[in-house]
Amino acid sequence: MLYSECATAKKSKKETYAFFIVKSIDLLKPGGQLVFICSDTLLTIATMTGLRSWLQNNCDVHISEVPGTFSDTNQNMLILTLTKQQVRPTHITVFEKTVSLEHIETTPNLSWRIDADLAKYFTGMTIGDKMVATSGMTIGNNKLFLRKIVDGQIEEPYEFAYTEEKITLEREIERARLGKLSQRRIRQVKELEERGVTEKGVAWKQLKTPKRITIPHEEYCYYNKAITQIIYARPEWVIFWRDDGDYVYTFKKTGNWYLHGVGGMKYFGREGLSWALIAHRIYARYLPSGSILDSGAPCAFLRQGVERDELFFILGWALTDTCNLILKNVLNHTRNIQSKDFERLPYPVWVSPECKRKAIMAIKDLLAKARAGQSFSFKSEEVRALNGLYEWQDGQVTEIAGNRKTPRQLTFF
Repeated sequence: MLYSECATAKKSKKETYAFFIVKSIDLLKPGGQLVFICSDTLLTIATMTGLRSWLQNNCDVHISEVPGTFSDTNQNMLILTLTKQQVRPTHITVFEKTVSLEHIETTPNLSWRIDADLAKYFTGMTIGDKMVATSGMTIGNNKLFLRKIVDGQIEEPYEFAYTEEKITLEREIERARLGKLSQRRIRQVKELEERGVTEKGVAWKQLKTPKRITIPHEEYCYYNKAITQIIYARPEWVIFWRDDGDYVYTFKKTGNWYLHGVGGMKYFGREGLSWALIAHRIYARYLPSGSILDSGAPCAFLRQGVERDELFFILGWALTDTCNLILKNVLNHTRNIQSKDFERLPYPVWVSPECKRKAIMAIKDLLAKARAGQSFSFKSEEVRALNGLYEWQDGQVTEIAGNRKTPRQLTFF
């Protein structure tokens, strides 16, 4: 059996352990069993959605804890016991708890950490129906282009200029992935080198005395780095952005292969939401227009035609305990909070129109106070009050996307 066959229409990462598991099950007779120790990321990460789908449809799945610890890894591990079946099972067992396949299939990532209490929130509509989320870019040399704002000013230690550098095969190999180029690319580069063709580069010179520059300034843009503040945070960093960022783009383009792309570029400068990529919970905050995006702080932006107030309604939802519980337990229980994890969050269609109006007003009020200098945490009374506005309310489902399942089509035990 080909590994791709186990993930028809479902995403699966080509991990060695996934190939091994699928091939092992393929070799077993019905009733045969495979016991395998693997990373507990198998339970929720989206890149293993296809593998989970195939396993739960073809095996009796039993997840249990690994006794003892491993000295050579800090990664949480689990024991995966798979018994090959001829008939599709109705449930799996995860750490001695029975998890219904019906509940698992309500989640966009086919999470093995879902339960009946949380499954009801997956009505079909997700944040991704209202917003598009994206990561930002990796600069490759933060010290060269990023400046910390101190008392409304920055210190600029460099003078920048464009250069013209000859294209050489040696340089192309140095910055290629694994130091390898295709034969076609080698021929192309050799031809360019023989013709003496050049490419634009960036040079910089350290100034004897750094220039003090008041922000805002036309040659600098605010830079959205990851922080743990919620609601709103004053910009703390700027990026050198002369010529609409051409110096940065040129520097990346002439660097190693992994720097060439510019993540989230078409969303630079837009109003949206942001959070820290690596955190134990989502530190959601409002992102004003005008910022360049960093890869360590994913962002989300309203889709075309969506009312602006949805930005504040979704921000309020992201600050609730229930939203965080769903995100960190069901969608991705690792410390990462990827842009697509945010899109997969349920959109709170169960909130009544009156509570939705109150939630939007509450967030706007919190945002105004935060911009005026007030600091908030998840222990703040005003933030805690959001939990009540987003509580599950039976019979209040007002929007469903497409032809996905509604709560009335699901059975909860």
